[in-house]
Amino acid sequence: MKKIDYQNSVDVIDFKNYLNECLSNFEHTYLNRKTNTTWVCNNLLDAFTNYNWNFKYTDPITQEIISGNTFLQSKNALTALSIGLRAAFEANNTQDIYKFSIAICKWGGVVNGNIKILKQNINDLFNLYLNTKNEMVGHNANDDNTGNVFNMNAGFTKIYSLLFDNLIIYDSRVGAALGCLVRKYCISRNLNFIPVSLLYSWAPSKEGANATNPKNRNPGDFNTQVFPNFSGKPNLQTQSMLRASWLIEMLVSENKKIPGDSISEKMRTIEAALFMIGYDLPNNLSEYRFCTRGGLKKRKQFNVLVKETGILIQNNNVTAQEFSFEDLRIILKNLNTQFESNWFPLANNVEKILNDREKAGLGVTIYNLFRNTLKVQASSYLGSYLDEIGILVFSKQKPENGSSILIGWKLNQEYIGEDIHQIIEKHENN
Repeated sequence: MKKIDYQNSVDVIDFKNYLNECLSNFEHTYLNRKTNTTWVCNNLLDAFTNYNWNFKYTDPITQEIISGNTFLQSKNALTALSIGLRAAFEANNTQDIYKFSIAICKWGGVVNGNIKILKQNINDLFNLYLNTKNEMVGHNANDDNTGNVFNMNAGFTKIYSLLFDNLIIYDSRVGAALGCLVRKYCISRNLNFIPVSLLYSWAPSKEGANATNPKNRNPGDFNTQVFPNFSGKPNLQTQSMLRASWLIEMLVSENKKIPGDSISEKMRTIEAALFMIGYDLPNNLSEYRFCTRGGLKKRKQFNVLVKETGILIQNNNVTAQEFSFEDLRIILKNLNTQFESNWFPLANNVEKILNDREKAGLGVTIYNLFRNTLKVQASSYLGSYLDEIGILVFSKQKPENGSSILIGWKLNQEYIGEDIHQIIEKHENN
């Protein structure tokens, strides 16, 4: 899609209008993992005001160490880096193009891999950047034709943003923030789907899969639609960078409240706001209240609808399974008879259960009571829900044979004999 077509899209224009509203009304909060402090904003401009990014790099010309953390300090640093890189590019000075590109990556904390790529291509950087410019800049730019963009990633989005006019940095934080805003926009407009033009991509934060408190950059799904992940997909990241830049250029061109003396500076203001918002998103953006236990890659989100006769479990594959209050009472009574206050595993491998090879646990108990494999498969959701409301106590255990850790629970003895219906109702009212 060409820039002019994108900016004339009805959905894009309406989302731009929504962002105008968010300039004065958009609440977001999270825990900053480094400072252990709570970050809060009440609108997009407030997010910009609360900008913070610790940076440090060496000036390619003076060799002076440049550091800071405020928006003004970053603005001054980026302005100097932009001027230097553009001058080197105009002069076809490959050595200075290389030096300023390195400095920009160091400012952004994204040197891993990028220094090697830049060094390998040092003699071709001018032509590579020129080809990239032809793809990304001007009214004829087309986000479907990005094959000649050189090595787009978290580092090069910063380089291109400083080398070319009216392009924002598009990293995982900016992508996360835009996805979050699009979801809220769709809800506010009572839409049943996300317009294709607004499916901005995102990428996970740098933590490993086993981080104890990972930051969430996933905007979640909306009515089964998902925002695409640009990890390892440079063309997708480039498309999102272009579309986000075209959108924000429209926004700042029409709004005098946004700080900045030029279109480019105003765009940097909104970019900074998105960068701060996207540090961490709530984990309930998918409109699911609960999540199964297990590794991050295996967890599944789900909802529980409390009905007059029991609960309906619905997961993010849009499948559902119902347990009556009587079903739940019988399950808990049976678990208490078998295990009392002792630990028991999930034990819901249907194949093993049907072959009588699965160990005693929640899934086996459900099968023995109801002979229903669908209820057995729903046991991972049920166990997680029951530990969420306090009836079960989650606990992992490593078998003596040294195999993988097993998910399991213990019964909360305080609830034994209590009315399960009343317990659930009380939890819902809280």
